[in-house]
Amino acid sequence: MDLECEGWRKTLDIFPDMDFIKELEEKPELSKFLKGAINLKSINLENPLERLDCPKLDSDFSKFIVMTGLPICDEVKSLKLKALLVKLFSKHNFEISDAVIDMPFNEEGKTSG
Repeated sequence: MDLECEGWRKTLDIFPDMDFIKELEEKPELSKFLKGAINLKSINLENPLERLDCPKLDSDFSKFIVMTGLPICDEVKSLKLKALLVKLFSKHNFEISDAVIDMPFNEEGKTSG
């Protein structure tokens, strides 16, 4: 790809998955336009993760419990399962609400267990 320039290298450092190969194969004349636009727009480009006001990722996983081996169920039954989990945890003096329990559903509308 004929986009080698300072701005393109800077852009790829921040967005490594950016790819124009298909577009440039179809229309190679775009490289001159893209190179100019990239150099112009990348002047003020900065990595958002390196900004001082960037929110920091909370890597403290001591606040989370991951449970596996739960029954696979649909959305209606997952509400009952959440209620059961809240009840079981409360018996051990561990107060949680069903609002903080996250059960992701797959394309078929089922939990993964």
